[in-house]
Amino acid sequence: RQTNVSADYGELRGFAQASIGSSYGVQGRSEWGEYFTILAPSLAANTPVEFLLSVVLDGFVSASADWQGGDAGGASAAGSLTTEFTGPGLSSLVIPRLDTTRNVSFYGGATSSVATPFYEVVTLLAGQRYFIGQRLDVFAQVAGFPGNPISGSATANFMNTGRLYLDPVGSGYYALGERGQTLVSSATPVPEPASLWLLSVGLLGARRRIYRAVGDAFG
Repeated sequence: RQTNVSADYGELRGFAQASIGSSYGVQGRSEWGEYFTILAPSLAANTPVEFLLSVVLDGFVSASADWQGGDAGGASAAGSLTTEFTGPGLSSLVIPRLDTTRNVSFYGGATSSVATPFYEVVTLLAGQRYFIGQRLDVFAQVAGFPGNPISGSATANFMNTGRLYLDPVGSGYYALGERGQTLVSSATPVPEPASLWLLSVGLLGARRRIYRAVGDAFG
C-alpha cells in the first residue's frame, strides 16, 4: 500500500494504491488556500468585473480483485475535489464537488465515473478581497472477509490534477494573491513581475495561507 499527496498554489496532487491479500485501505488528503485581491488600477473601487472560474479534476482510477471461497470481497478507488470560493457578492455561487470512482463489487461488476470540469463566469468587485481554497481526497481499498482470501489492487492516481484557474474575461484587471501569485491559465497573459510587485505593496496586511498534505493507512 502507498499514498503520496502534495499541495501547491492552485494545484493539488494525490496518489493512493492498495494491493494486498486482506482487508486494507489507504487514503490521503492535500489542500491549499489563499486570499486574493481584485486589482483594477483604472477602475473605481467596487466596480463589477468578470472572471472565468475553472475547476478541473483529472487523472485515473482503477480497481481489480480476485477472491475464492464465496462472494465476499472487492476493491475500490476514488478521488474527490472540493473547492471553496468566498467573498463579496459570491453568496449564491455553488461549486459542485468533483468525484471519480471505480469499484469492483462482490460479483466482479465494475462501475466508474468521470469528473466533469466546472466552468462559470463569476462577477467580482474591484479592490475587494476573496478567499479560494481546494481539498483533494484520494482513497484505495482491497477488502475481503475471513475465510474468503482475496488478492487484487486498487489505484487512485491524480498526480497532476486538482487545478483551479481564475482568468479575467476583460482587460485592465486581474486577481493577485498575497504572495504575488495569480491563478491565470497558460493562455492568459500575466502582468510583468515588476508590475505585480508594485501593485502588491499594499497587500501585506492580515493573510491566510494553507498548504497541507497528509496521508493515512487503515485496516
